Amino acid sequence: MKELGKLLMMAGNFKREDCLVIGGGHVATRRIGKILDVVRHITVIAPNVTDTIAKWAQNGRLVWLERDYSPGDEEGYSFIIVATNESSVNLEVVHRLRHHHVFLNVADHPEESNLWFVSEVDVSPVRIGISSSGCNPSLSKKLRIALEADLEDGGNRFVQYLQSIYNKSKD
Repeated sequence: MKELGKLLMMAGNFKREDCLVIGGGHVATRRIGKILDVVRHITVIAPNVTDTIAKWAQNGRLVWLERDYSPGDEEGYSFIIVATNESSVNLEVVHRLRHHHVFLNVADHPEESNLWFVSEVDVSPVRIGISSSGCNPSLSKKLRIALEADLEDGGNRFVQYLQSIYNKSKD
């Protein structure tokens, strides 16, 4: 995967933002799960969605428009997640939004995004974000799992895991 360069990790308040999600598969489901309680409103446009998205729609947690994306659907949204299974559709949205001031996350083209999801550990009231700058999401996930396990019992496994990664990188 192409390196995205140095990224700024920060937290944001999206309670006043409306989010459009184009796509309804497993990637869209994971991303919606992360934002469901932090944005004002979510609209999903997809002809088919996972059972989880369908339940959220039935429970009034989001609106599902059961159809394909059409140019112009993105108008009025400040936060857009593009996660269809069709790269051409994802890139069409990217090209339409190139000069708009929106937060954009494109699942299969992270280099086209200006907003990325981090692997997150929640040890309330502290939340820790882990990012590989788009280069190795599976490593971020492994680090998150190791950190969560370590924090559960207060041990030093995470520090030991980081040391082992560091030692392997020197080889």
